[in-house]
Amino acid sequence: MVMEYSQAVAYIEGARRLSGMTRGQDNIRGVLEDMGNPHKKLRFIHVAGTNGKGSTCAMLESMLMRAGYKVGMFTSPYLQRFNERFQINGKPIEDDVLARLATDIRRVSEARQARGLPPAVYFEINTVLSFLWFLEQQVDIAIIEVGIGGLLDCTNIITPEVAVVTPIGLDHVKILGNTLEEIAFQKAGIYKPGVACVTSCQRQEAMEVLVAKASQCGEALQVAPRVSGLESSLSGNAFTVLGEEFFVPLAGPHQADNAATAITAARQLQRRGWDKLTDKAIREGLAQARWTGRLETIGHQPLILLDGAHNGHGACALADAIEGFHLPARPTVVCGILNKDVPPMVDAFLRFAGNIICTRPDSPRAMDPVELAAIFTQKRGSAEGIAVCEQPGEALEQAVALAGQDGCVVVCGSLYLVGEIRTRLVGLEG
Repeated sequence: MVMEYSQAVAYIEGARRLSGMTRGQDNIRGVLEDMGNPHKKLRFIHVAGTNGKGSTCAMLESMLMRAGYKVGMFTSPYLQRFNERFQINGKPIEDDVLARLATDIRRVSEARQARGLPPAVYFEINTVLSFLWFLEQQVDIAIIEVGIGGLLDCTNIITPEVAVVTPIGLDHVKILGNTLEEIAFQKAGIYKPGVACVTSCQRQEAMEVLVAKASQCGEALQVAPRVSGLESSLSGNAFTVLGEEFFVPLAGPHQADNAATAITAARQLQRRGWDKLTDKAIREGLAQARWTGRLETIGHQPLILLDGAHNGHGACALADAIEGFHLPARPTVVCGILNKDVPPMVDAFLRFAGNIICTRPDSPRAMDPVELAAIFTQKRGSAEGIAVCEQPGEALEQAVALAGQDGCVVVCGSLYLVGEIRTRLVGLEG
């Protein structure tokens, strides 16, 4: 019997508790084998990195759609609704299709368990589901975002047309390693022989690892060029790459760098025979890219900005962007953080924050907002302007009142928090 949609999501979410039962790709390879190896009948772009993965995926999706291709995209986490993880031409999977495919995966997983094999766990289920749907819908190409790392990530069973590594920073250090070199080694695991290897500009210690891995694969590493003539505003970034002018409607100067990476990946697709992906399609597709919850303007009077910066690297990018906008007053910040990378994130947010309201994202890993407020107080050297409000919706109401019509509110620290606030402001379809 096919599960209902709510049952399917509960089954997938419930598989989080099983995630420690499998390591590497052996289990997902077995599940896919039992389901006809759908991934072997698809063409892919694979994207890893610490920050900018989702934005780069969205830019590539928009370029390929503009060229007339049917494009699948699998990303994580979702912002407002589970279905967002699986998209074709910008539209999430339908509830009934998700339920049907999840039922098929559960049936195979239970049969494997009956043979003494591990069940399919959370991210394996999601990855397999994306492959099944993309094959069923006969997409021309699927853009796959790595979950964690790259080398051992369960998405790394694919052989893509192009493998892209976006900026690397210190994140998931308990899993990936304590140095940039160790983390870069994991990210570079998506590079393979016969695959175009692309990277954003990186710090030297990370770049050396990526160059070496690409060389081992017999490939010359394609490094995204530096942008010039950058004009950055809340509406996006105008910039020049290798003498050609582009615009991307995503705010923050870091998005121009992500765009340069996406352009570099698109050029590699051109060289591999994707003839409809013309220079015009690249330029026009980039100008139509959309990626919600990343320095997104969601309201005026006051100006409300949502940004899912959830690690030190992303928080610094947010701070750089806010400082560059030259706002008339320091923003009121609504902040909720999961229990990771907290001190560097707080340091970055304090660079631009006026009043700060600490709240609790809807996640079992959310940091106690009282503890978060204490860290802000300690680092600022004063409790003035720092408050706690357990409920995100109430925290937003307080922030709007504090900011006033001419002020600014920045919601940041967790995609869970940003998704909840975005749903409150514009609904699920906004």
